Amino acid sequence: MKRRKFFKQVGKGLTSSLIIPGMLNPEGGNDTLEYEYPGVGSFGDLINEEGLVAARILMEGKSGGEGDRLKGKINIRRGKVNRVRDYFSLQDDFIDREKSTFDLTADPEVKHVLACWLENLNDDSIMIIHVDKESHKFPLSEVVRGPEVVRESKNVKITVSGLPYHEIGTVDAGGLGIPTEKNEYRFVIMADPQGGDPSETANASPTRIKIHNAFIEESIELAGKLDPSSIFTLILGDLTDSQGEEKNFNRMIGYYEKLHQPILLEIGNHETKYRSVFTPGYNMSAFDNYFAAQKRVNGIEKLLYSFDVGEWHFIVWPDPLRNNFWETHPHYFDWLELDLAKNRQKPVFFFQHVPMHPAGINPLVSYVNPVHINRLLYEILTVHGNVQYVFSGHVHIPLRASSKTAVNFMGMRMINLPPAGYRPRAFGEEDYYGGPSQGIGIVDVEGERARISFLTVTGRKFQYPDQFREYSSGQDPLWFRYKWELEGNAEVLNGSFENGLEHWQYHYVYPEDSQSS
Repeated sequence: MKRRKFFKQVGKGLTSSLIIPGMLNPEGGNDTLEYEYPGVGSFGDLINEEGLVAARILMEGKSGGEGDRLKGKINIRRGKVNRVRDYFSLQDDFIDREKSTFDLTADPEVKHVLACWLENLNDDSIMIIHVDKESHKFPLSEVVRGPEVVRESKNVKITVSGLPYHEIGTVDAGGLGIPTEKNEYRFVIMADPQGGDPSETANASPTRIKIHNAFIEESIELAGKLDPSSIFTLILGDLTDSQGEEKNFNRMIGYYEKLHQPILLEIGNHETKYRSVFTPGYNMSAFDNYFAAQKRVNGIEKLLYSFDVGEWHFIVWPDPLRNNFWETHPHYFDWLELDLAKNRQKPVFFFQHVPMHPAGINPLVSYVNPVHINRLLYEILTVHGNVQYVFSGHVHIPLRASSKTAVNFMGMRMINLPPAGYRPRAFGEEDYYGGPSQGIGIVDVEGERARISFLTVTGRKFQYPDQFREYSSGQDPLWFRYKWELEGNAEVLNGSFENGLEHWQYHYVYPEDSQSS
């Protein structure tokens, strides 16, 4: 059976302080961003909202001979395994999540990531992993001291590390200055401002940054003049251009302080270095500048968080698009499952930087999260039927294309928003209004109903409909499945294209209104 080489395919304390006007110099950006992710020193640093301690197990086979398997079981001496999850397993792998047993391929090119949650632990607790008739012991006090504990034998290498929750959790929106009791309110979404300090030498082009900044300032001014006003603004990733340099963060904070309202951040793919690493153990240093900027903006330091306003539940999902990120943060998916279950009776807004639905142009086929990550998110988000809207950015999409690619999928309305600062990409046809598409997304909430609109910097307002076209995985099988997962044939069918594209698989292509490609 074909196997996917998983790791080779992946890219992928609350206070009430807010931005204080004049706190930064918007022209200079000389403030130093200082932050260090809190270290792990005890079981308390690894406890989730259920009171369980989380750990990550990485298994790497060494033999890889025909039929070789890694079979075994996870036990805890002086403690208990609550559950084991295997979010990234292969088709021919098997894990019993309740009994904590596993049967995995021994292919040395495949790395198996397991996440487990433990209870009733003390300083003498030991994790014992039985595999290949051998027992590998991991004293959990040693795991806590970290960054990781490694055991090897002839056929397997096992690495165990803790999974902290410091950057994950529920946020008190009221503490951020958001009026949480309102049932009728408005908030603003800004996708991809992607600006910064033109003097930052890491930026690709000072001229490009200046152009972005001009539209960012106009979008901010637009948001500040709304009537009725918004109760907060959420940046849908890529606050800065380049790779999250201090000068770029400082310049952007200087712009957004002029809004005089709570600002919420979501991480995209331009707030960290492209070659960021997340090991050994649980290495979060890549996010230091982002966390420092976030704390300065609103007092929190979160990558994955949720909050409530009125009858709605909000979930902000991180999308750094960095190699090995998801494999080193598997507990994010578990937290998302639990958060959605806990709020199953509430309508949900879900925010992600990178879209899960096809945007229609070829560069975005490879410049998104891997297929199995999107598939996993779809499975989690649709369980309870409470996710009503999924907002994304990243594409720098024109307004016409945004409205035409918006879809209903398994009860979720999915919208990819035009940027607030970055120039829109060409989609092959003139936009609705002929002018700039940069601007702001506006969400007007009335009880459990929401109306979505977009206001451009030229003052043109577009109202999204309440429902979009229905979308199914069959319309773009390569968005939901890898090529090796598609059904094969012994010979080429319809090779002459006499029957159109019957038997051919293709990615969704954006349909222009006239003379479509």
